[in-house]
Amino acid sequence: MSETKTAAANQLFVTQPAISLAIRELEAEFGITLFTRFNNRLTLTEDGALFYKKADYILQYCKDMQFELNGSRIQQNPIHVGIPPVLSSFFFPGLIDAYRSKYPDALVSLEEYGSVRACNLVQEDKLDLALVIMEFKNAPAFLLRGARHAIA
Repeated sequence: MSETKTAAANQLFVTQPAISLAIRELEAEFGITLFTRFNNRLTLTEDGALFYKKADYILQYCKDMQFELNGSRIQQNPIHVGIPPVLSSFFFPGLIDAYRSKYPDALVSLEEYGSVRACNLVQEDKLDLALVIMEFKNAPAFLLRGARHAIA
């Protein structure tokens, strides 16, 4: 397996197959090749570099817009939600849209973390909520340690 994917997986606290899946899904969705693969090494393609530059711009633009819009109303603390990168693009958009239609003034800050890291951040009171992927056998240990944060 690639050292690059391993490093990314470790940094994001997700598995290497989750990184590979996310890359394949992005490539399929946009019809481009983000990386060249040679001898278990990944190298960013020209399309990949452009994709990264545009994605970085979009994320910064969204942060700036959120800051500008939130500055014009009474400051309210956002709900900090941790979510794995794979879930954030497939599962969460419909859920957040439904929540915002019911609570339009609520501020929600989405932060992408792997499941283990998100659980730790909830326990450290750095996240209010985390949507995680964990094996059932691991759930009771987390729920016992972080019972005040758990929703069954």
